[in-house]
Amino acid sequence: MPETISPPQLMTLSGSAHVAIATGAVVAIGGQVGVGADGTTVSHALPAQTAAALRNLETAVKSAGCSVDDLVKVTYYVVARSPVELEDFKAGFSLATAQGVELPLNAAATLLRVQGLMSDEWLVEIDGLAVRTG
Repeated sequence: MPETISPPQLMTLSGSAHVAIATGAVVAIGGQVGVGADGTTVSHALPAQTAAALRNLETAVKSAGCSVDDLVKVTYYVVARSPVELEDFKAGFSLATAQGVELPLNAAATLLRVQGLMSDEWLVEIDGLAVRTG
């Protein structure tokens, strides 16, 4: 697990840190979206897509011999034009937790509202950097 720092001079963050420090092999996880193993979009609803993208991120991280706690940086790309849609994104984290998905809570995080993703069906994409220490 990376050492995290949240300097008191910076805004307090909930669920992430401003800085994550780690040593070991860097593992880059490409953008994960709300699709199943067969490539079909799991839902047209943002909460369900967010939960699926988080599950796919967890799967990708574990396939590299890491755990979600080894993530040092996560970037969230969300197609959201209103605060309500951002609340739907947050609801996806609760849904993922209810489904047993481990969340990347120790990583430095960036959330970007975007106009669109590669497929018009996709509403969220999540990528990350992990550090494998073993």
